[in-house]
Amino acid sequence: MALSSFNVYHSYLECLEPLCDAERGRLFTALLEYSISGTTHALRGNERFVFPFMRSQIDRDKAAYEEKCAVLSKNGKKGALAKIKADEIRAVENLMAECVPCLKDIENYCKEMGLHVKPESFFNYYQVANWTDGCGKKVINWKQKLLTWENNGLNKTEEKEKPDEKESGISLSDLEELKRGMKLI
Repeated sequence: MALSSFNVYHSYLECLEPLCDAERGRLFTALLEYSISGTTHALRGNERFVFPFMRSQIDRDKAAYEEKCAVLSKNGKKGALAKIKADEIRAVENLMAECVPCLKDIENYCKEMGLHVKPESFFNYYQVANWTDGCGKKVINWKQKLLTWENNGLNKTEEKEKPDEKESGISLSDLEELKRGMKLI
């Protein structure tokens, strides 16, 4: 974007003091034309001595403005790219979160991967939670959650050791029969 103005500094007042009104008018007009087009006209009065000083300040101000615009443009592009990437990531996450599996999908995946998880327990757990995890975030990758479920040993289909069995493998009923045989009961 082109600079559509130029600054008139308070320090100019001291330089303008010796000029008459006509010279000030020609100087101001020449500065406006230079600021717009970069062209200079032949000045015939005392304003010709002040003009170069003010022209160089206009050039410095334009250069600083263009540098600032370049920096802002670069930073704006960085921010836009980051926002686009973040928006793309969110879109993918939302798409994946919308892909809630059915019980059959979970059963098939357990068979395919050889998992010992009860698919019904996993499905019911996340179905009740509206497919959100413990932190309240949408489940994006249910397969990963299922693998974690397996690794944590939750709801195994294999029967766990029954509470009436001891480390030796003798059940309570066997123990009672042994006691009867010894006539302790």
